[in-house]
Amino acid sequence: MNAKTYSKLLPLLLSIVVFLAMCLIGCQPASLQGRFRSVIQVQDGRAIVLFGVPTLIDMESGERIIPAREFAEIIRMCGDMVLVSEYGVAGIREYAIIDIESREEIIPFGKYDSIRLIGEGFAVIGDREENPYTGRVQIVDRAVIDIASEEIVFQLNTNEILSLWGRSVSNGLVVVDSTLGRGVVDLNQEQGHLSETSLIRPGRYGNIGNIYDGLAVIAESTIPRIEGTGVVELSSGRELIPQDTYRRILMMQDGLAVVEYLHRFSCERGDCSSDDWCDEEVSFGGFVKTPPRHRCGWYSYLQGVIDIVRNKEVVPIGKWDEIGEVVDGIAVIYIINPIEDEPGSFTRETALIEIDSGEIIVPPGVYGRINLFEDGVVALFERGGGRFDTIESLRSYYAVSE
Repeated sequence: MNAKTYSKLLPLLLSIVVFLAMCLIGCQPASLQGRFRSVIQVQDGRAIVLFGVPTLIDMESGERIIPAREFAEIIRMCGDMVLVSEYGVAGIREYAIIDIESREEIIPFGKYDSIRLIGEGFAVIGDREENPYTGRVQIVDRAVIDIASEEIVFQLNTNEILSLWGRSVSNGLVVVDSTLGRGVVDLNQEQGHLSETSLIRPGRYGNIGNIYDGLAVIAESTIPRIEGTGVVELSSGRELIPQDTYRRILMMQDGLAVVEYLHRFSCERGDCSSDDWCDEEVSFGGFVKTPPRHRCGWYSYLQGVIDIVRNKEVVPIGKWDEIGEVVDGIAVIYIINPIEDEPGSFTRETALIEIDSGEIIVPPGVYGRINLFEDGVVALFERGGGRFDTIESLRSYYAVSE
């Protein structure tokens, strides 16, 4: 390349360098606003999105509140606070909780070996310890603290309480693992022993799963996977849905629950072996479908949505192959299409439906992935090898009644 050609290309090269530098510090062209590799969390008009690295944005303006690479990781929001991490001495990850707008460290880096933000002003702190059996360094949870005061609300890994189960708190309630089994504790009550603060004493049920809005998933089974489930109202102890009604209750939201039944394929042949392929149709609740070709004796899971208080189906079990998130009267559904001449193979399409009417809002096949968030936000993943999510309001797809 001669000097004359180089001189002509120099301004263009400088422009490219400046553009890349702006990208690194968080200044993206307007055309890229709202398009991300994935959406991690949505809360109060803000979103943690992944665009190469985690970034916190204002959803209305697209402005980057915390630009990419300001911290090693932006983990989770809670009100006007956010949990972040960075690498300290010897590359060891350190955690802090900061004020989103001012960047003031509410809990500074390095104060605790580990911090997990569980919501509603609470966090779990832990210590880094060497496992005496493996010699590996691991994090051991020590306590639940009130973030504002840093006072210990509940001790963990004691002779009585082992750990917190799950990743979040609901109206001050958490599920704990104890030496006697799982129980439910109200963190807003006065500090005390498990017997003084528990809403459900450990051992009362074989297992306890997710809790939401004063309700808890309960099960007879004590195996790690929560199966044979029902729902209990925590304030009264009344079982709204008896145990063992459904195989699993996958999620609860706004008084609704996604439930699952189990169907075992028999092939209806006495000589059927586990190596045989069969095309048995599944008939349940008036719906008949032929799933991907399956082995004799294999299982299929039939899902639907119920009104918890009435224990009534609002999305009939078996109508759709799978059901995802349920928010503001809208549900994500999945449709599985068997591939001809390819036993056990299938394609999977996603769509949005309005629960009360059953109307399809976003037809299957338009987007590769759809995720709903509690703030009435939908993240749509493009089909055809697209790599970006687009954040939209549910109201742009359907006029959800107030």
